[in-house]
Amino acid sequence: MPTVWPFIPRDEFAETLVWSADTLRAYSAEQRFKIGKAPRQRLNFDHALSPRQYQRARLLMYNGAASEWVVPLWYEKQTFTASSGATSITCTTTYSDFRVAGVAVLWQDAETYETVTISAVGGSSLTVSALSRTYTGALIMPGVQAYCVDGMSAERSVDDYVFASVEFKVFGNADLADGGLYGSYRSHPVISDA
Repeated sequence: MPTVWPFIPRDEFAETLVWSADTLRAYSAEQRFKIGKAPRQRLNFDHALSPRQYQRARLLMYNGAASEWVVPLWYEKQTFTASSGATSITCTTTYSDFRVAGVAVLWQDAETYETVTISAVGGSSLTVSALSRTYTGALIMPGVQAYCVDGMSAERSVDDYVFASVEFKVFGNADLADGGLYGSYRSHPVISDA
């Protein structure tokens, strides 16, 4: 199983989506054709880490910088409560990135977390592999598989915190856009407004 990046980012993190398209140019216009099924996704996180968290982050990065990571999608976090051994978690799944055969990250704090495999997604619950511990007021969010692009950069401050940043490139991304929002022409979605 890939390593989880368990450190909660600061509020000003960035998600970048990039679409690949083939552009055909004409004298007065251009036409674009989608190449990939889903946009490429990059996640840039900034952290304010305590010295203990910074040492753990350095060790995780040293051991698994070039390998696969499970990155929690912090912007989709929800609170939940569940007992050890439970296989169903009540949470909102509408407009989220929870996927069958994907993972959910259960996070109590930076040292108490786990990933569970999702076997079914309902409107207000997830069916998952058995939980190994009891969670009260914890966070649940989708986890995506990613590579760390350039490792972690950090700078120490006068205070007791270390400000670190890391960028992840997500692979196996899904297009969550609702095609029903657009009109269509010859079964292709058409956006009428810029």
